Amino acid sequence: MKTYDLTITAHSANFSYEKGERFSINWKDETARYHIWVSGGEIQNTIYKNSPLDVDSSDPEFFRTKELNLNAKKYKSLRDQISAIPESEYEAAFEKYKQEQREIEEKEACDYKQRQLAKLRELASEYGYKLTKIV
Repeated sequence: MKTYDLTITAHSANFSYEKGERFSINWKDETARYHIWVSGGEIQNTIYKNSPLDVDSSDPEFFRTKELNLNAKKYKSLRDQISAIPESEYEAAFEKYKQEQREIEEKEACDYKQRQLAKLRELASEYGYKLTKIV
């Protein structure tokens, strides 16, 4: 039975884990990247097949997204493997997503503070002052 190296990624607008969250289950092989969606705890029946990331749209290996049927007989082992994913793996993916979002927000807040500080320095300079310390 073929096994797939699956990765679970959370996609959410909330910061509290619920069964209704949206996840993608991703894997790849030598020729393509694949993903399916899990929404509200339900595995969707469409497999999305995409060109590898490093393939440019002008390359002969490039192809537009293809939609494949997860219920096709040839994907039985994939269906079984996905169905056996424990809830804890979804929860771990969601925790990873939350941490990534916090890091993004912290970086944006820091960038905002740096921009504000630069504006203050510029304004102080326009009036002949030198900004040395902000408390």
